[in-house]
Amino acid sequence: MRKLVRRIFLDLIGLPPTPEQVGTFVTAFTGNSQSAVESLVDQLLASPQYGERWARHWFDVARYADSDGQESDADRPTAHPYRDFVIRSLNDDLAFDTFVRWQLAGDELEPDNPQAIAATGFIVAGTLAVLPNNLMEEERTRSRFNELDDMIATTGSAMLALTIGCARCHDNKYDSVPRRDYYRLLSAFNGGDRAEVPLAPLKKVRPHREAEAK
Repeated sequence: MRKLVRRIFLDLIGLPPTPEQVGTFVTAFTGNSQSAVESLVDQLLASPQYGERWARHWFDVARYADSDGQESDADRPTAHPYRDFVIRSLNDDLAFDTFVRWQLAGDELEPDNPQAIAATGFIVAGTLAVLPNNLMEEERTRSRFNELDDMIATTGSAMLALTIGCARCHDNKYDSVPRRDYYRLLSAFNGGDRAEVPLAPLKKVRPHREAEAK
């Protein structure tokens, strides 16, 4: 029973149970094992730590970070609304089709919804090189198309489980993605520029103190 309760806690919220929580579960399990497990699972699924734990897996897919990466690696002080959106989506059981659509085009689908706007942080979550003013136009164009390629490749792997990036140069022989589809996606993403969008104040989702300690 003690191993079971520990496994449930670690699987769902990534934190071990306290001795008091173990004792409570053991007592409940002795009386009715099925009810005890179901009650504990429901309790943990309803806790904010559930979203905090499982959002990390999506952040890996979405290449989320709090800084730009590459040589400059500047901080991104406005990156957290996207992080909070993902955590809140899991805790609130947001429908997956809405979760996907908002990340790709939330500003177009629901321009008055701060959550939908924050979701579009998915598109620009990749690494970013801050270019100096003395670069030639050709270098700026190359950098822009590399940024668009990152958006397309991540969208393909995250949303479709397809390798789309290869189609930048040739038809993909394995995932059957032709170059024309790649450049259609590029045209869609190239319709706007990266920008800082002010959002209405939202209740922030802050990592649990115990989770931070881990």
